[in-house]
Amino acid sequence: MRHGIVLFTCDRGITPAQAARAAEERGFDAFYVPEHTHIPASCRTGPTGADLPDEYRRLLDPFLALAVAAATSDSLLVGTGVCLAAQHDPCTPQPDARGPQKDERRQNS
Repeated sequence: MRHGIVLFTCDRGITPAQAARAAEERGFDAFYVPEHTHIPASCRTGPTGADLPDEYRRLLDPFLALAVAAATSDSLLVGTGVCLAAQHDPCTPQPDARGPQKDERRQNS
């Protein structure tokens, strides 16, 4: 059985590199991060009406976070738990989403 972790990566917590190393040392097989590119100006219509936690505004780019995690890992599979591809501007250069997993690990799973 394989197990992975999901980390909500922001600039105020453990870094993706530290988390990936810790996950790998503890026997996890995969490391995932979410993406929240669009934050509402107001949360008054939400279930609690409370503001979103500040971490949502400080979320790291998922592809850069995964590239760092993959670079510091020997065996972790990396991926997005949530990827909002349709909300990205196709004319804006983005990190290569295929980059971190272009290796033999995916073929041998």
